[in-house]
Amino acid sequence: NPVSCVRNKGICVPIRCPGNMKQIGTCVGRAVKCCRKK
Repeated sequence: NPVSCVRNKGICVPIRCPGNMKQIGTCVGRAVKCCRKK
């Protein structure tokens, strides 16, 4: 969820994570990914 995403130093990104980031979870449903810099 968004709270745990931000707590893990991630950001919520719609659709998919940019190339320099990795997915560490989801934010709102499955469509919004939680991404963090590699």
